[in-house]
Amino acid sequence: FESIPVRHPFVGSSGKMPTHQSELEEKKRQLQAIKERRDRRARDRVAKGSGDAPTTARDALKEFKLPKLDRTGKLTITKIEPFEEKRNPYVAIEPMDKVGYDQEVQTMISGIDAPEILKDGALEEIQEKEAHLAQETEQLKTSLAAKDKEISELKGEGKKAKKEKTKIPVLSDEERASIMHEQQFGAFFSRTSKTMELVLQANETFDPTVDYTYDPNSGEKSAKGADIMLSSEYFCEKYTAGRTVTALDYNPKHKELLCVAYNDNPDVPNMADGVVLIWNKKDKSGTPFMTFECQSAVLSCCFSPFMPNVIVGGTYSGEVVLWDNRNESKRTPVQRSTITTEQGHASHTHPVYCLDIVGTQNAHFLVTASTDAKMCNWDLDTLTAPQDTLELQSGTNKQLAATAFSFPANDSNNFVLGTEDGSIYQCSRHGSKAGVGTPFSRGIGMRPQATPLPSHHGPVTGVDFFRANQEFSHLFLTSSTDWTVKLWTYKKLDGPLYTFDTSEDYVYDVAWSPKNPAVFAHVNGAGCLDIWNLNSDIEEPIVHEVIDEGKEGLNRLKWSLDGKELAIGTASGRVLIYRVSDALAKPENMAKEVEALKARLAEMEEALSEAAAAVGAPVAAAAAVPTV
Repeated sequence: FESIPVRHPFVGSSGKMPTHQSELEEKKRQLQAIKERRDRRARDRVAKGSGDAPTTARDALKEFKLPKLDRTGKLTITKIEPFEEKRNPYVAIEPMDKVGYDQEVQTMISGIDAPEILKDGALEEIQEKEAHLAQETEQLKTSLAAKDKEISELKGEGKKAKKEKTKIPVLSDEERASIMHEQQFGAFFSRTSKTMELVLQANETFDPTVDYTYDPNSGEKSAKGADIMLSSEYFCEKYTAGRTVTALDYNPKHKELLCVAYNDNPDVPNMADGVVLIWNKKDKSGTPFMTFECQSAVLSCCFSPFMPNVIVGGTYSGEVVLWDNRNESKRTPVQRSTITTEQGHASHTHPVYCLDIVGTQNAHFLVTASTDAKMCNWDLDTLTAPQDTLELQSGTNKQLAATAFSFPANDSNNFVLGTEDGSIYQCSRHGSKAGVGTPFSRGIGMRPQATPLPSHHGPVTGVDFFRANQEFSHLFLTSSTDWTVKLWTYKKLDGPLYTFDTSEDYVYDVAWSPKNPAVFAHVNGAGCLDIWNLNSDIEEPIVHEVIDEGKEGLNRLKWSLDGKELAIGTASGRVLIYRVSDALAKPENMAKEVEALKARLAEMEEALSEAAAAVGAPVAAAAAVPTV
């Protein structure tokens, strides 16, 4: 039991018993009243319980030893534990609370954790603290409300500031002009506008004139009347008007990109003399996808097959230049050659008509040839000076002005050179036979001589080796201003295998199909595009297309890498893209085409032997000629 000392109600504030009899009597009556109230409560509890139990509260108090006065006159109340049924099953008395008495107020405080006693003025102190606590609570609520309001205002100001920040500013005319002339803005606008144009035209590539009834393998003409069809045309009044297309090349990685070189326009002196435009076949807007410039007319150009972002070009002044399309803001070359006369490393000083990149991914280089009778090898990382220079001279020390050359497939050493005087030579870059070799003879039955007649009657305008099949890699074609195209083999020098002389004007370019071994095409100054299939007919082309009624000449042509398109460059600066039928692009039975071509070549050689026998001249042996 826990004892809590309390002041006896009969003891005054001084701790002494009252002296007056009346006061004592009054206290007795009060005590009697308390006892009676306790008795009533005890009887009520008994009435609610069951079994025998004490009949009076006095008996219960005696049994449970209720508080008594000690010697000092103080009353001690002992806390009674809850009644357990085993100890006393007759009385069901709830546990008593702590009770404290004050002499003046005599207010009973109940509760297990009640204080021992309320001192004088404790109630007022509690009430005062409660009032103070309530006041602080109200102040805190007011402060929180103010803070909430402040936070709401700050959020509103933040949203307003953010809205004002994202609001597009209104620029003055001077500010707009300044931004428009910034290089960074120009590059950004050019790049994004091209992207948007391509996106907007993404669904416009369908050709509504497709002939679905045509079987390309049937050997019959399409219902549209041709094996080729004009699909697109590229021309820009600002850059290409008054210029001539001088070179064409497809990007080896991005098949939709076409590189086109143009010469100068004397009627526009304030523009660059040389222009190279990149056209995107997916872009139907009619504007160049990329534009590059040079201070000299560009006569030859090509993409690097190992770095598709690099474009190299040869110019009229003899400079070799390089552009990088990753830097769209820079239209001028990022590299250019310089004029050097160092022995063995002299650069070009005359127009560069011939240009090609040969080798492998890990070992490739740029090869150029010019009318100054030089061939130069270049490292694409440094175009300041050539790595080495080869003098192009014949056996009689005659300087050869190069106008065209071509390397066989998978060969970066041997090549065929076409010259300004119409001659064609076997050449090598390195080795024991480095330099210009033996020329090809022009006529039937004529042996190679020290001073033979030129292979053509006029300047050679194009040379192209066969690439569709390795078995025929020794075959190559040449075109000339003598109105002819000739088929040659690198194995023999005594004359062409066949001469195609149906052209009515200068033949400016010729090219083998990259996929069909028997197909090639050429263009001429009369505006004609002729496509030949050696397995079908060698007397007449299977396609003879006159463009714009022959009003302008056709300068250059280039097959797409898949052989399904032909790009044609005109003398007026236009670029025409023709789609080729599937039968011409790639044969369904390649083995059959190869066997047919073998038979055709055998017929040509037999015809040459018969012609040589008719004139009484023997055919030159092939053993003395190096084999490709």
